[in-house]
Amino acid sequence: MTDSRMVDDPYSANYPIKPNKTNIYLVALLASLLIPISLITIQELLNDTIQSRKEIENKTGLAIFGEIMKKPKDMKDNIVDSKTNSVIAEQFKILRANLQYAIGNPEPGHGKVILITSSISGEGKSFVSINLASSLALLDKRVIVLELDLRKPKISTYLGVSKDKGISNYLIGQAQIEDIVKPTDLNPNMYMISSGPIPPNPSELLSNGHLETLLTELRKQFDYIVLDTPPIGLVADATLLGAYIDAAFYLVRHEYTPKTYIRLLTELKETKKFKSLNIIFNGVNYRNSNEYGYGYGYGYGYGYGKNKGYYV
Repeated sequence: MTDSRMVDDPYSANYPIKPNKTNIYLVALLASLLIPISLITIQELLNDTIQSRKEIENKTGLAIFGEIMKKPKDMKDNIVDSKTNSVIAEQFKILRANLQYAIGNPEPGHGKVILITSSISGEGKSFVSINLASSLALLDKRVIVLELDLRKPKISTYLGVSKDKGISNYLIGQAQIEDIVKPTDLNPNMYMISSGPIPPNPSELLSNGHLETLLTELRKQFDYIVLDTPPIGLVADATLLGAYIDAAFYLVRHEYTPKTYIRLLTELKETKKFKSLNIIFNGVNYRNSNEYGYGYGYGYGYGYGKNKGYYV
């Protein structure tokens, strides 16, 4: 006979004892919170480019002066049709309107000099220079763009203007102002001075005193002089021009400009190398921006009509 005894009477519950659903639900909830947070944190650590305007403003203490959306895929030549009501054209018009707060309105014989620069190559300096100048020319203002990136000039190519004689020729005394000022096809009020032959010593040429003479004369002939300069994070050319300008516009490109270069903006602000230092947030991809969300881009676009295709 088996030696056994009953310790407790058998009983049953209306629900299974294991697996414990409450514990499973708690684990699943924690995992659903921790996994996305971890992935987002890792992504932010690996991504070293500027993601938002708040990031720029918080790190520099400077407000964003203007904002330009990511260039539409169907725009092949970097020229915005300023006469249309497209979103990107309107953004340049807003930038144009805000200029009066940075430099005031030009007076006859006293044109305003605007410098465009950035941290590195590829942030859209030439693109902004051309289209801002074109937008200003629509106001019946005489505007001239100077292709001062003597190392990698691009504007003359975009505008189809010859660069055989230009700024470098003037700076070494081989040309007069009337020899290098060239009209453009964009607007009868818009002119440019191309870079000319690429010199071996751009920084020395820009600081030899002739450029100041050139700008003094151009102020008498034009309402706005737009200087397209090299990236300040790579060469010192742009900072050499600080004494000759009325305002500097520093481009930061969304999802492109490295975060480490924001320190340059802070240094420029603290050292006051430029009068009226302003930031333009360029190439903003609204679809990927947490500040605007998916609805911002499409809502803004529909307000102007046929603009769905611009948000790509």
